[in-house]
Amino acid sequence: MLPSDFSSTSHILILNNTKPPSLPLYINADVAGKEKKSQTEINPALSHFAPMIKHVLIRQRIISDVSIFLQHCTNIQNITLWIPYGDCSTLIPILEAQTSLRKLSFDPSLFFRSWDEDVPIPFNMPMFRNITHLEVISATPSWTKWQYLASLPSLTHLALGGVVSRTLVRNLLRRCESLQVLVVYYFAGMSVWDKDELEDSENGNVEEDDRLVILTTAHLPGMVALWEEGARGGDGFWGRVHNFQHNGYRL
Repeated sequence: MLPSDFSSTSHILILNNTKPPSLPLYINADVAGKEKKSQTEINPALSHFAPMIKHVLIRQRIISDVSIFLQHCTNIQNITLWIPYGDCSTLIPILEAQTSLRKLSFDPSLFFRSWDEDVPIPFNMPMFRNITHLEVISATPSWTKWQYLASLPSLTHLALGGVVSRTLVRNLLRRCESLQVLVVYYFAGMSVWDKDELEDSENGNVEEDDRLVILTTAHLPGMVALWEEGARGGDGFWGRVHNFQHNGYRL
């Protein structure tokens, strides 16, 4: 029997720190012996139900537990990894094995342990080749750091959360050949553009490109609920972005 809040139609699993998972990772099993005792074991239902899961949101969970879940979930198409606890680099081989993965939301600096603006994030790795929708958490202004985004052959939708530069945005719009939508969002009350960047009027105004949508977090309330809405076939994050884009929205 499926767990009560596991969706058999949308194949969705949410691992959020605010409530117990719909598909528990561990169970307490009685172990026979001199004295009967309880021992924590991997839930045997995991290997049965996990291959059905196509949409996964993981928020504020320990990496060792995340790793066990993802090793059992072999058909993920859409995964969001927010604020994980631990060494995220251990998840890279597991994500590389997800051949069906098309949508990804994560903080690349945590996964590749790279906070140097002059060291590129290796988006030219095979694990990103089939990604169509990518959300980069904690984006920064450096084109050098994010330059390999332009190497993704299938990328049509890109979201950058953070403070960026016009140089970065301009290069992405020019060099990402398949890009249809570039979303930049930031916290209300802050500036989306790097304050230290000099104006470059000779290269034109990037904000005139119809593919660019600039939003604040106020336009995107309840990100977990928004993610689940999209995973269940509703508008979700990308649907809202398309609505803003088609209406010619600009801040």
